[in-house]
Amino acid sequence: MCATCRKTIPVDTVDRAERFLAQQAEKLRPDQLEKVANRCAVLINPDGKFSDADRARRRGFSWCGQRPAGMSVGRLIAFPELRANLDAWFARFAAPGMCNPDDQTPCVNGAPAEDVGEHGSA
Repeated sequence: MCATCRKTIPVDTVDRAERFLAQQAEKLRPDQLEKVANRCAVLINPDGKFSDADRARRRGFSWCGQRPAGMSVGRLIAFPELRANLDAWFARFAAPGMCNPDDQTPCVNGAPAEDVGEHGSA
């Protein structure tokens, strides 16, 4: 439970929610428990107000496992500024046709040619 919630939500409500989630943890898979916990959080704190300290505790990165082809999936919980920076970076460098290692002359500056962006590498 977040620090803000502990200050603004009655202690008995927090205790009941924690006991309920502990009981559910005995029956549910982690992914199911996460959904139940998120639903509880919405019911208890419908405005979703969290402090900067709450957000700092939640941010992080973890690997979710490696797939048979060797590719890995990661999970990122980012603060708003990082999200904005990543969106800008991906828009520039991960756009179709940009930085494609299969191209003889990959586009790394400016905009890629229209046909490269639409059809893959030239």
